[in-house]
Amino acid sequence: MWPAWLYAASAISGAAVGFVLGVIGGGGSILAIPLLLYFAGLATLTDLNTAVHLAVGSTALAVGANALANFLMHWRRGNVSPRGAAVFSAAGVPAAWAGAWLGKATRGEVLLAALGAAMVALSIWVLKRRAAGGRQLNLAKAGAGGAAVGFLSGFLGIGGGFLVAPALMWAGLDVKRAVGTSLAAVAAFGLTTAAEYATSGYLDPLISLAYLAGGVAGGAAGVAIAAKAPREKIAIAYAAVLAAVGIYTIIKALKP
Repeated sequence: MWPAWLYAASAISGAAVGFVLGVIGGGGSILAIPLLLYFAGLATLTDLNTAVHLAVGSTALAVGANALANFLMHWRRGNVSPRGAAVFSAAGVPAAWAGAWLGKATRGEVLLAALGAAMVALSIWVLKRRAAGGRQLNLAKAGAGGAAVGFLSGFLGIGGGFLVAPALMWAGLDVKRAVGTSLAAVAAFGLTTAAEYATSGYLDPLISLAYLAGGVAGGAAGVAIAAKAPREKIAIAYAAVLAAVGIYTIIKALKP
């Protein structure tokens, strides 16, 4: 058992994560990890390597479940491509399992630095694509993107929404439908990663429950905002989250 304040702070963090997932479909799980480590204070309670892997497993479960709830809300609002969600997730789940297995064997500091660098690079890509309209969905691209993103999602220990939405845009979806559709893959990849980490004891169910409880309320508010916001503004907000959290993560990973 961890101190009670860790679980309370995890619930607050979960609300922030759920809001981000609801609004932009990504960045939730990557926010969850640094929030648990540095805001909730898990990094002060054990060594960084153990803390990072425990944060990955515990938050992946919460983010995956929260993403599933947000996906259903987006579905009801018509912001989902069912074929895109099915193909992307089916191709990505086996790859996510393999990536998670490899990620557990990698030092936590290395995972954090790699994740931060990927986020900064993707923020630039999303900004360049923000005005692009939707094209016809290319299922071959969706499958290829699912496999690639699934592996990276499992390896880096995240739901992968910040990778999924750009990949779905590459496959032909506009940013608003990519956001809604990405949540199906975020749920699938997050739950797969959590299951693999749980086999090594890197999952605390109480932390996951605290994150999920806070995330439900935050997610509902985020989805309501996403349904009304213009496509270009969503993309700009998405890129800003990627860049800011990516830079912060790199700094913390490289700090001696």
